[in-house]
Amino acid sequence: MSADVALAASPAARPDLEVNVGQLIDWDPTKYPGKKCLTAPGSKVCYAPGADQIYVLNRIKEAPAGWWNTPNRRGQCINNHGKGKWVVCQKNFTEHQNITIWSPWGSKTYKLTTRT
Repeated sequence: MSADVALAASPAARPDLEVNVGQLIDWDPTKYPGKKCLTAPGSKVCYAPGADQIYVLNRIKEAPAGWWNTPNRRGQCINNHGKGKWVVCQKNFTEHQNITIWSPWGSKTYKLTTRT
């Protein structure tokens, strides 16, 4: 007598969370063309296609993070430089895929999806 055993397929492993503390910059990246940006109460998060840069503006005292994910990677860019300061996180994404950037605030999530 043989016993049938059902094996459940294991879900695809989520990629490790890439956590970066952004490098302080002393200019406003939104003043230059080509950036895709979203504004949340605590932060402003921008993505520069082609350059693969994530920018985060701290609009509050706490250290906000700009979150992002692509089909095979996910991460955050943290701004711990204080209110009114911009940081940049340099990344190297696979070209021609979707990237979603977001910033949570309370129970709301501000999101934007564009292409790398």
